[in-house]
Amino acid sequence: MPATPLVSVAIPLYRSRQFVDVIARNVDAIDYPATEILISDRHQEDDALEVLAARFAGNRRIRILRADDRLGWVDHYNLLLTAASGEYFLWMPHDDTYPAGFISTLVACLERRPRAVLAFGGVDVVAEDNRTLWSDDGQPPRVVEGAPWTPGEALRTMMFRSVWLPQFHGVFRRERAIGARLFIRPTSGNVEPDLYWVFGMGLLGEFCFVPDCRYLKRLHGTNASVGWGARRAKHVLDGITVPYGYLRDFAPGRFDRLRALPLLLLWGSLRTVGWLTQNWRWPSEERRARAKRQAERLLFGGPRGD
Repeated sequence: MPATPLVSVAIPLYRSRQFVDVIARNVDAIDYPATEILISDRHQEDDALEVLAARFAGNRRIRILRADDRLGWVDHYNLLLTAASGEYFLWMPHDDTYPAGFISTLVACLERRPRAVLAFGGVDVVAEDNRTLWSDDGQPPRVVEGAPWTPGEALRTMMFRSVWLPQFHGVFRRERAIGARLFIRPTSGNVEPDLYWVFGMGLLGEFCFVPDCRYLKRLHGTNASVGWGARRAKHVLDGITVPYGYLRDFAPGRFDRLRALPLLLLWGSLRTVGWLTQNWRWPSEERRARAKRQAERLLFGGPRGD
């Protein structure tokens, strides 16, 4: 019987005291047999790390990383990726809830599909009072199993299939990312670098979607994205230059880069329009969703294999 691959779960902390119980429940729910869990705090502005270290004292799966270098969240995430040792990897935010079986289900998907570099599921988004705000089915890749995966599919994921970005919270092949040196790249104010990193991963290989695998995301006043505010010109520019950097460095070939570039420029144009009109009153969400589906169909057609 083949050895069970090691999975590294990284839990970055930042002012996490209010989420200690959430983190502890997540750790207790990890039933995958070969797991290392890295819990790291680079600011130490509260005692969350000490509380967790005491609660899990003697737990051999846990590695505590403590420093006061005040890394931003992008550098912190990248540090955890390099500090880990697993074949597979998952970033687990301190305020989200992951059920038992989440990791093992996604790892099983990757084990079945050696071409896939990342496996993800859906997400349920709740407010501070636990009202459900959004149930996202994960927007599965519009490519059937066995069909060719191209940079165009990675662009499609970034442009149309990344609501709430459950792909960023999936399990991926750490060794592929490390080997390619595919790390999260900083942006102005570190706005949306996770979105562009998912695009970069899509250039390395295909994604697999597991519809019955879901996690819970909490929205609250201290979410990192709350501080991003309205998009500015520099963020719109990042939306072209950062994905282009991934495309330049990780696209399989020159022809793939040339074929994807017009769509990337169109993406930048659409984001520019959105930035210039962000204070306008737009049509209903239903009409916006319909327009989005029509634009996706026009640019990319239907699912491969239809």
